Amino acid sequence: MLLDKMRDDFHTRVALAATKNQQLQSTAESMRLSILGKDSKVKDDKPLEVVEVYVKENTTELVDPLDVLRKVAKLQEKRDTLLTELDTQIKVSNATTFIEV
Repeated sequence: MLLDKMRDDFHTRVALAATKNQQLQSTAESMRLSILGKDSKVKDDKPLEVVEVYVKENTTELVDPLDVLRKVAKLQEKRDTLLTELDTQIKVSNATTFIEV
């Protein structure tokens, strides 16, 4: 359950960051259009620098100090190892026959 929760939360946060960045890009595009107007023949970069600064300051980044994906991989590896060992022990236990004379 811990693995599933960690994995789901991580992917939810990544999707949320991507959605926010996509919304930011659409807002920035509308800002560019309002600055330049419908005629994009004018190539003055000064007003567009404001939009680039806006995008840079408002971009959503995912900060992962725990390195969740690495921890998930380690937990998955431990789980797989444990299940393999348990499966082997169960097979050995089931295959052993004691004969008393």
